[in-house]
Amino acid sequence: EIDPVFVDRLRDSAASDLARVQAERLNQRGRLSRREIAVRMQQAGIQEPHIGTALTELVERGELVDYHVALASTRRNLSRELSRNPDLTWSRFRTTHGRRLALRGFGARDSAQALKQAWTELTEASLARGR
Repeated sequence: EIDPVFVDRLRDSAASDLARVQAERLNQRGRLSRREIAVRMQQAGIQEPHIGTALTELVERGELVDYHVALASTRRNLSRELSRNPDLTWSRFRTTHGRRLALRGFGARDSAQALKQAWTELTEASLARGR
């Protein structure tokens, strides 16, 4: 029979490794914000201190950058929005997609920079095609 104290110690020692592996797996496609990853890890039963440590490791290694995730999402959504509505304005796009990014847990600065960058890329590409 296995001693329950040993099982508890083993579980505690493996928790940080489990959290790190889970965070890496969830971040593999690069489409989730730090907050979205944390929520999914909590839903999987991983405890908060281990979640924070695992996410901090990803950020420090440069593998989880909310700005890059927000920019990729913004580019995809901008293309989709323009195909539906060719008369889309900066103000309308910024408002609607800014809300979406906020709901996904992106910070205000990362969201604003991503929105501006994607819109700038679009306008520069449009100008280049018009020449």
